[in-house]
Amino acid sequence: MRRVCLLTASTKDINELGTDDPRSVLFSAGVAASEKARNMGVMVCLNDGIHSAREVTKTCTSNVETFESSGYSPLGIVDEDTSYFSKSP
Repeated sequence: MRRVCLLTASTKDINELGTDDPRSVLFSAGVAASEKARNMGVMVCLNDGIHSAREVTKTCTSNVETFESSGYSPLGIVDEDTSYFSKSP
């Protein structure tokens, strides 16, 4: 069986204005259900981006768009209910 290992998080509490909690969980579920996500290794889904866990870094403690693949491009993006992968890890 090919499995997906996907981590997600939120930079703001669910009670804060502009929280990214529900969106992060929804987008992560969509990525995990995607056939294209199989065999991609451990991934992190945050801020509409799909990153390889070994390449992603937290760059700021207060900015919602804090996670990026510094020196690398993300594996893909999430647009509403569709995952688009542009590369493999």
